[in-house]
Amino acid sequence: MRIDKLDIKGFGKFNNFEVEFDRGFNIVYGANESGKSTIQAFIKAMFYSLRGGRNLKGEDCTPLNKYRPWGGGEYRGSLRYTLDNGQVFTVERNFQNGETKIYDLLYKDITKTFDQSKDKGPLFAIKHIGLTESCFEKTLYIGQMATKIDNRDKKEILDSIANIFETGSEDISFINAREAIKEALKRYVGTDKTSTRPLDIINSKLVQLKAKKENLLKSKESLFSVEEEIAYLNNKRSKLEELKIVMQFARNIVNLREEIDVFKKRKKDLMDIVDEVSALTKELNNLRISLDECQKIKKRFENFSEFEFNEADDLYIKYAKYENLKDENTRLLEEIDKIKKSADENRIFIESLKVFEVNKDINVVDSTINTDFNLESIKRSEIQNKIKILKSKNRAMITAMTAIFLSAAALLFYSLSERNYYCIVVTVLLIAVFLAIGIFKSKNDRLLKQLTDEKCRLEKRLNLLLEKMEEKRLMQEEMFKMLEVNSMEEFIKKKALYDSKVYELDSHKKRMAALKEEVEKNCILIKQILQFIKEKLFASNVIDSIETEVKKEHIEAFRSSIYKYKETAAYLSNGESRLNDLYRQIENLYLRAYSICGQKIDNIEQLNEILNSMEEKIEKLYENLDIYAFKIKSIYSDMEFEGINYEKLMEMLLDLRIKDAKENMEEFTQKIFNEISSIQLNLKEKEIAQSALNDDNNELEKIEEEIRELELQKEKLEETGFSLKTALEVLEEANTEIKRDFAPVVNSNASKIISLITDFRYKELKVDENLVLRTTDPYIKDIIPVSVLSNGTVDQMYLALRIALVRTMEKKSEKLPIILDEVLSQYDEMRSINTIRMLKEISNERQVIFFTCKTRELDMAKSVCNNNLNVIKL
Repeated sequence: MRIDKLDIKGFGKFNNFEVEFDRGFNIVYGANESGKSTIQAFIKAMFYSLRGGRNLKGEDCTPLNKYRPWGGGEYRGSLRYTLDNGQVFTVERNFQNGETKIYDLLYKDITKTFDQSKDKGPLFAIKHIGLTESCFEKTLYIGQMATKIDNRDKKEILDSIANIFETGSEDISFINAREAIKEALKRYVGTDKTSTRPLDIINSKLVQLKAKKENLLKSKESLFSVEEEIAYLNNKRSKLEELKIVMQFARNIVNLREEIDVFKKRKKDLMDIVDEVSALTKELNNLRISLDECQKIKKRFENFSEFEFNEADDLYIKYAKYENLKDENTRLLEEIDKIKKSADENRIFIESLKVFEVNKDINVVDSTINTDFNLESIKRSEIQNKIKILKSKNRAMITAMTAIFLSAAALLFYSLSERNYYCIVVTVLLIAVFLAIGIFKSKNDRLLKQLTDEKCRLEKRLNLLLEKMEEKRLMQEEMFKMLEVNSMEEFIKKKALYDSKVYELDSHKKRMAALKEEVEKNCILIKQILQFIKEKLFASNVIDSIETEVKKEHIEAFRSSIYKYKETAAYLSNGESRLNDLYRQIENLYLRAYSICGQKIDNIEQLNEILNSMEEKIEKLYENLDIYAFKIKSIYSDMEFEGINYEKLMEMLLDLRIKDAKENMEEFTQKIFNEISSIQLNLKEKEIAQSALNDDNNELEKIEEEIRELELQKEKLEETGFSLKTALEVLEEANTEIKRDFAPVVNSNASKIISLITDFRYKELKVDENLVLRTTDPYIKDIIPVSVLSNGTVDQMYLALRIALVRTMEKKSEKLPIILDEVLSQYDEMRSINTIRMLKEISNERQVIFFTCKTRELDMAKSVCNNNLNVIKL
């Protein structure tokens, strides 16, 4: 058998995804989380369906929920497979509704030809493959780190192999026979662990009947007391039945109270609505009158519709500026006249002192020449003193140099004649002092020459200043004579007065020119402003002609008219909006009233009619309440239950809050029902007891006869149980012997496979009837358990066992495909290559589907198979 094609419409992460497999070696390559495990789950689901229902222990969700399409949409797919005899079948499953269809090569629906399961649908996989779902998963599916077989799986696989090995079919099962015997033992007899099987029921009935017999013997003595108790209980039940009626009336009173409160609330809400509608209607009428008045005012001032507030303010500002400019020009002209008079007076005074204008280049008052002469005289005196000091120093230095020269000559002569070195040193020092004084004298001579030259220059300068001083004195005498002054002080006063008048006259000229220019500018502005104002006033009909004189009253009229129009227009706009709001509010109030009373309302008169109707309903409800209160009094006035008399009950019904009253009534009613139920139960027991006591003789005979029959049935069931237990023991012994017989077949297949995988290093692999593996050590040739080998070798041993089990279990059935998922994760490179070679050889006889996420394993497979393999990349 081989899987040909997968068509996944919606399963986990896949939508509209197809995979085609070859009959030989197939590799499904993809990164982690690319969907390899989802494809494996899809294959198994297509053969055996998906389990739904509750989550098993350790499961986050059931497989049916786990593989729902991530993006939504259809949850279904199909699988095509071919049997060894060439028959081709296509399976279509809809996991959403559980529908499954099987088609043959000609697409004929053959679903009904297979046995059907309520949970899994048609059991075609068991018929074609020969394996149950559990054995299919635990043999053909070899996953990462899952080549080992745990103890739970071992038992199921061993039983399946035993069935196939001995009978050729997994369906003909020793397990089924064993389970059938156990089921027969449990169903028809019973065991120590059962409690509802025939033997258990008979034992239980015997115990009950014997106890009943004992009770009947004792109960004859109590017949009279039972009859008295029955009478008492019947009387008590009658009173409680009356209380049930009272509680119904009480509930009716509470319901009426609740209904009255609802109507009162509705009435209050409707009255509030009436008040609001009245107020809004009054406001609406007043607003209409006001809007009509405003419409008339707006029409009267229609000429001002094109003007804005800022234009009125602007015109008012311009008129104010016009008035200010007129006043300013008047003031400026008056100032020009005053300045002109003052200028004429200054001009007459300046003419009288014309001598200053003629001799304006001569500065009689200037004392600079005298100051310079005094300064130069002081400098000359200082230089003369310095020259005198330098000459005195020169004389002293000449005297010192002469004395030093003579002393040095004497000492030199003495030292040469006496050879006195001390005198030579002193002589040298004196010569050095002589030279130093000579240098200093040379500097003094240069300074003395400079000072002498400066003295000559100053003397020339002083002579020139004396000449200028004399010339100035002569001119001053002439000007004093012309001005008729006798002193410099008088001259200076007259000169200062003249200069001030000249400056004042010049200032008057400049000021008059500026004022005249300002007057001209103001006149232009006045003309422009006046023109602008007249145009606005004429356009608005405030003045009749452009020639009309503009007055302040015109400006005020223009401004107030614009304000009046704008205010009226704004009021009208807001009034219309408010009018619409009032209509809307009244309409909303009518809608609110409709939601309260359920009747369409168009005017306030209808509201008043509804209020009157509601008042009548409230009065009727109060009358009904009084009727129920009277009914309660007629029944319960002399009664009391649980400490509650008539007055307290009415207080609870009428004074408590409705919610509390309901809760109390429910609690009270429940107590009554509980009491009635208790009484009825007691009555039933008493009546049964009474009936039993009346018929105790006949009942005793029947019970004794029934006890004898049950004891005979018990004896027969015990004999049947002994026979079934004996048959079960014989079947278990036969099953154990059969399991020992298939071990050689598994060993032969496993040894061949391990030789290929380990490159003939390990040639034998033995497995006992419990699937425990052992091998021969390649060096010491001892038999050892595989658990002592490396993890990689142990994985190879169990992989060989898994493949050998597949070959063994498919005896007399299909050559089943092998599906492997990341089985080389713990293998080194050599082990991986040998395993791939083994899988390549197996692929010659059966289909191999190998899942991996490693590029290394894909490259190895391509190398081993010379690219003769089907690669499916996810």
